[in-house]
Amino acid sequence: MAVFNVRAECISGFPFDFTQGGESFDFAQDRESFDVAQDREPVERPVERLVEPPPSDWILEEYLEGSQHSLEVVGQPGNYRLLQVTDLYVDQKFDCMRVIAPSNLPLNLVAEFERITRGIAEALNLHGIMDVEAIYSRGEFKILEIDARLPSQTPTAVYWSTHQNMVGFLRNLYATPQDDCPPTGDIAHGVVYEHIHVSGDILKVSGEGIMTEGGPLKLQKNFFGADEAITSYEPGKDQWVATLIFCGTDRQQAQEKRNRGISEIVRQLEIKDVIDPQPITTSGNSGLRR
Repeated sequence: MAVFNVRAECISGFPFDFTQGGESFDFAQDRESFDVAQDREPVERPVERLVEPPPSDWILEEYLEGSQHSLEVVGQPGNYRLLQVTDLYVDQKFDCMRVIAPSNLPLNLVAEFERITRGIAEALNLHGIMDVEAIYSRGEFKILEIDARLPSQTPTAVYWSTHQNMVGFLRNLYATPQDDCPPTGDIAHGVVYEHIHVSGDILKVSGEGIMTEGGPLKLQKNFFGADEAITSYEPGKDQWVATLIFCGTDRQQAQEKRNRGISEIVRQLEIKDVIDPQPITTSGNSGLRR
């Protein structure tokens, strides 16, 4: 957690978001406490126009609007394999609720993100796997985080889209010479991977944290039109969660299939309200994320 004691002359770039921290502040739990400052006025008011420094536990973050993306890289120095760029979508708590593959980025930006990711792997002398998340904002990629581990969501979307198995790549990295790995194909199917929570007659698309709240999970195929689902659903159950996977020949077909699947859940279970922070449109979902 970055905590700043900020004077007025230090605030030079807008927008940014801010909140008051403290010993009990938790980024994972308190994300919604941030306010966005587009100019000085909302910041000056709560800290007496910044004539004096604000409390030392204030937290300031750069606020970025743009499209959010992820890319995995696996390998070892001198031989890195880049996987597939995916698009990420988050809920109101900025928890990833949906992954779509392949990315909607133009090919030149995909290549730029790949260049950045490979450069980070080389600079870190990576042995194994990591993923890089970034926001494309104001004409450039802003790196959000690097996870030096097997990610929790994108590997499934990438597998359904390209049949690239990241666990298999890790095995081959240490069990067989890297050159024995088959080359990556150019054909990528469209995939929508997302989480939903149903409570009574309300369906909400939410971040992956909801998957811990629905009780025992099981794998189901052909789930209300989804190719595959991990879900706690049982007929007659009032509250349940699901991770849904929809696959199509391309991105648009996968998105259309997803919309039909959600409509089928609504129809069969008599859902009255669907809450989706970033609704999917068949023309492409390029919502703004932070």
